[in-house]
Amino acid sequence: RFDDMRADWIGRALRGVAKRLRKLDVSYQMELTAAGWKVLLGGLRGGVLESLDLSYCGLDEAKCSAIATALRGVAQSLRELDVSHNDALTAAGRVDLLAGLAGGALEKFTCFNRGGALALAWNPGDLDRRALGTEFSSMKHGDFGRCAHGFFSMILPLCATVESVRAPRSNLNAKVDDATANVIGPALGGVARSLKKLGVSESHGLTVEGWKVLLGGLPGGVLEALDLSDCHLCEYRDEAKASAIAPALAGVAQTLRELNVSQNRNLSAAGWQVLLGSLPGGVLEAL
Repeated sequence: RFDDMRADWIGRALRGVAKRLRKLDVSYQMELTAAGWKVLLGGLRGGVLESLDLSYCGLDEAKCSAIATALRGVAQSLRELDVSHNDALTAAGRVDLLAGLAGGALEKFTCFNRGGALALAWNPGDLDRRALGTEFSSMKHGDFGRCAHGFFSMILPLCATVESVRAPRSNLNAKVDDATANVIGPALGGVARSLKKLGVSESHGLTVEGWKVLLGGLPGGVLEALDLSDCHLCEYRDEAKASAIAPALAGVAQTLRELNVSQNRNLSAAGWQVLLGSLPGGVLEAL
């Protein structure tokens, strides 16, 4: 670990190797201030850095703003950014970090903490704040868990070319509830022309209306794989949730190749009929 004083001379050293340094791990640097981060990473500008680990660094909005300035200098080469376990990192802080990489080469952005899990792998497009406010304009691949829906409201609507969105399995609480669906649903509709894989497994908290909103924008898209495993699709032993999901399945029947509805134990025969009745004539290969 090092403080601002050490960051000064380390930053100078990094400046001397920036043209060949491809991976930098500065995790667990809790003592660095915003000024320290700016000095430390400022030497990377114009370099070839591809991977940066900022996990366990106590990042807050001020530090993120300083880091974002430095990230702009390596946006064309940086492919992986890890800001895991920075519990004080707010949605605004994440937005600042990603804004510094807009239009760059980023493929994977990872953020895991005690309050939720998020790992995005994407290719940010041009940032147009006039049209999107604090939002971005493109995203290639996303992998999300239980982050605050406020973060999704700023990140997912930025997408123009999302190919995959997944809520990874976990032993914690449900992945998506109605409040989050109200944010994610419209965003997914905006990327339906490119979204090929969607995983919302273990989304126990979604109601009938939540499912309608979440999947309502997918019809007419190019979705190829959908994971609805362990989603309590028949929580009340009726087919209401299945009926809400069926129109979305019908809308992607000509592209959907994989459908996972395992571990929905209480789904009735009628529920199965409603759920799968919209797929005949489609291209489903794995169920």
